[in-house]
Amino acid sequence: MGGQWSTQLRRAAPALPVAVAVLVFWRASIDVFNTTKATAVVVGVLLLLIGGCLGAVATGRTTMPTGRWVAAGAGFVAALSLAVVTGADVTRQLVGAPGRHGGWVLYVACVILAVIAGRPDRDTRRGIVLVLVATAVPVATYALLQSVDADPLPWTTVEGGAPVFSTFGNVDFASAWLGIVGVLAAGMALSSSRSAGLRRLGAAAVVLCVVGAFATGSLQGPVVLLLGASVLGLRTWHPDRRTGILAIGLATVVGVGLLAGPASAVLDGAMRSVETRVPKWQAALDIAADAPITGRGLDTYGDWFFAARAPEVAEEEGLRRSVDNAHNLPLHLLTGGGVVLVVAWLAFVVVLPATGVARRRTDVWADPEDLAVVLAWGGYLVQAMVSIDVPPLAATGFLLTGLVAGIGGLVGEREVTVAGPRPVGAVGVAAVLLVVAVVPALRPWRADLVGWDAAVARAAVEIPLAEAAVARASTIAPWDDRPHAAQGGWLTGLGLLEEALDHQQEALARAPRDLGHALNVARLLEALDRRDEAAEAYALVLEIDPHTPAVRDEVADFRAERPSSGGASAPGVSAPSRPEGAGATTGGTSIGPPPDR
Repeated sequence: MGGQWSTQLRRAAPALPVAVAVLVFWRASIDVFNTTKATAVVVGVLLLLIGGCLGAVATGRTTMPTGRWVAAGAGFVAALSLAVVTGADVTRQLVGAPGRHGGWVLYVACVILAVIAGRPDRDTRRGIVLVLVATAVPVATYALLQSVDADPLPWTTVEGGAPVFSTFGNVDFASAWLGIVGVLAAGMALSSSRSAGLRRLGAAAVVLCVVGAFATGSLQGPVVLLLGASVLGLRTWHPDRRTGILAIGLATVVGVGLLAGPASAVLDGAMRSVETRVPKWQAALDIAADAPITGRGLDTYGDWFFAARAPEVAEEEGLRRSVDNAHNLPLHLLTGGGVVLVVAWLAFVVVLPATGVARRRTDVWADPEDLAVVLAWGGYLVQAMVSIDVPPLAATGFLLTGLVAGIGGLVGEREVTVAGPRPVGAVGVAAVLLVVAVVPALRPWRADLVGWDAAVARAAVEIPLAEAAVARASTIAPWDDRPHAAQGGWLTGLGLLEEALDHQQEALARAPRDLGHALNVARLLEALDRRDEAAEAYALVLEIDPHTPAVRDEVADFRAERPSSGGASAPGVSAPSRPEGAGATTGGTSIGPPPDR
């Protein structure tokens, strides 16, 4: 029995980093959700690799994945690397934007996760699906507790709307994940190869995911569930009629449901949601137009958004919201890594897996659980067209890509014998290097913990303690601008403008195209009557955002040499609020402080 459980755990191992990333968050950190989740993904993948190396040393052999799809994964990593070396600020691109972590490290970890999961054997897929479905039970349960105001933790929502974000900190992310895994649960419930107990678990998980997704108030999960359930329902209705019944029946069910049925509200909401994203997509295309081949640098969309958005959009939206992501994964990758990166992503995540499924469509249609895996993968791609690839969603999507590659027969295996001192030594050295790599992988999370210490010190008005904590966080994460921005805003409120200016200038040095930091520096210089330096700072402000009327008016007022407002903020003008998708906060303290306070 012990050996059987060991085998099951080994087969399900690729899902464990994803499960931990989905479930874990850390309230005692400056970013409650994404930093911790990204750390879980990266460290989890490192542990999988370390375990593989140790197993190879112990047994004297290992298996290596082979095939075109694996080569495409290597091509995607190469394209990510090209974007890093051709863009500015290499370190920040490796880590990704603070609080988002859509950089080189996360995506390389996700590629490795996909390749590890892409085994051709069915038992591996079953183990991974089981872990994901089991993970959905506490996620959906927590969402339901929030929906009835029974959340045991105190949260303050940043963006309004239903405070049903479960373990994700954002309703869209929670809804999308529950929709994707709800489809997997439906496939497990319909699978005749599962035991009666596991089928009941799948059925219960389906109900929880459906209710939880709708409770969030976000449409991403319900849309994925509607489409996935339609296909699975048709397969159950006529399992032997594939192409014809699928095309006609699916079109009828979805068409009637969306246009005239009870799901028509979903379509209406989806159309409104798309309308709000169109300006972001247009800005992404404008950003990419200046660097179409290799992009501007990974996860740097927010640096160029204000300059790229249309003047009429800037006039309408003003500074109510800053946007640090294109809300469309291919477009976001296009701005970061250009056409090279998008083509590599399409080959690895979309084209080759789809080709494999098409080649084996008869077998896929015959197995409800494999069909559900393909549909869940499609659900990830659907949400990726309108949302943000935050760490738990990225890890889930790439894990599903690996499973689909396995279903499509895209991955072969070649056994490698580890015999003699030289190969064993090489594998052992690799294991040691991977262990060492865990230390830098923890640095963003460690910096967030120290950032929380600084926030606690500020709440107690302990200036020396806050300064010391900010200095420590700055040393741990020299790419992160948030600790200095938060400290600068706090010191401004205390009237310590010189000290505040030092911190805001440091924040700007770490994020040179952050509009909030640039505005804060300019305003502080003006308040300190350092007008020559303020003029240079306002010129940078106008370069970053040449379109927003409030920004243009503030710069014009300064150049007209109107009297200073006597503070660090110009009357009637505020810096951008928190980026979209920033989610909830803990205890009323923001995860990442707004650029201006």
